[in-house]
Amino acid sequence: RKESSAASDVYKRQIMNFKYKIIRNVFPKKLCQSLIKKTEISLKIQKKELNKYRRSKTYYGELMNPFIYDPKFYQLLLNKKIHKELDRIIGKNHQLNMFTILKKNPGEILRNDKLHIDGKQELKDLKKTLQLNLIISLTHSNKFIGTTLLNLKNKKLLVSLNPGDCLIYNSFLKHKGTKNYSNFPRYMAGINIIPHFMKPRFNYFELTNKNIKNIILKKILGYNFRPPKNFKEFFKKKSYILT
Repeated sequence: RKESSAASDVYKRQIMNFKYKIIRNVFPKKLCQSLIKKTEISLKIQKKELNKYRRSKTYYGELMNPFIYDPKFYQLLLNKKIHKELDRIIGKNHQLNMFTILKKNPGEILRNDKLHIDGKQELKDLKKTLQLNLIISLTHSNKFIGTTLLNLKNKKLLVSLNPGDCLIYNSFLKHKGTKNYSNFPRYMAGINIIPHFMKPRFNYFELTNKNIKNIILKKILGYNFRPPKNFKEFFKKKSYILT
């Protein structure tokens, strides 16, 4: 029990102390341009579906569950540099909670453009944060083109990213998007990651092809996870995936 408690304390301190990190040049510009083209095609398909069911226009510029439209989007989940950081910050057993791609047109205001905390309602019973947000920029972003603003204790940080850069930050930091003052759309992927013992917002494996063979991808999508019995077991094992 003492060992489990000590592991729990270390884990909580690690999460609490983490604010943000930028990883540069994670994806090549050519891949970013390819995914932008696929995003445009997918948004048109999604728009038809939304109109068909008379759903909110809020999601016209927000591509939900991108890999439903094209498996190429899986590449945004499998980068080694990113997962090395995720392993270090949140532990080796994490899964996908949310995945979307945002297209922000000039002058447009999206629902995420107000200071907010992701998952605050779902995690209201937790005293410590257990989530990470990933922003993968497919285009250049700065204070003129529209960027991500993190509300830190002593200052507000506007994060500038180049195509292929990744921002990882604590989901319990207040954050928002900012207005695009340029003449060009801005594209970014938004990914939310949680430890595997938490219930994800979406059952992504049910939403994807069940014949996926990539073990790492299965793990990220939360396929057949067995929760650990305690924190000691959580830190000891590399994977809880049942094969």
